[in-house]
Amino acid sequence: MLSVLQELAMKRRKKDIEQIFAICWAIWYSRICFVIEGKKEDPLVSATRAVATGESYRRVKSVKNNVLALHQQNGQQDWKPSPPGWFKVNVDAATNFSKQMGGLGAVVRNSNGEIVAAAA
Repeated sequence: MLSVLQELAMKRRKKDIEQIFAICWAIWYSRICFVIEGKKEDPLVSATRAVATGESYRRVKSVKNNVLALHQQNGQQDWKPSPPGWFKVNVDAATNFSKQMGGLGAVVRNSNGEIVAAAA
């Protein structure tokens, strides 16, 4: 399977690969619904879900890129990756004393800046 994915990566555009993954996920999701819940899904619904998943991914990625550009434009500090073989953990918290509430979030990234784990 890995060799198939590597071949796809060399021969296809990134957008095509994203859509292939969205289709694979939609097929997997439909199968899980059938196996676990016994629900048969119309193939057109699965195809529509795959298209929507791909569009959502691109929209989220676009927003992320716009936010990064805005941070850089405002002179905010850039995130710097960890040295190769290391991970970096970023943590933030917020509190609302009047409502006696608080929240905490953490993101773990590898040396390529890819998210490895996150929690909130």
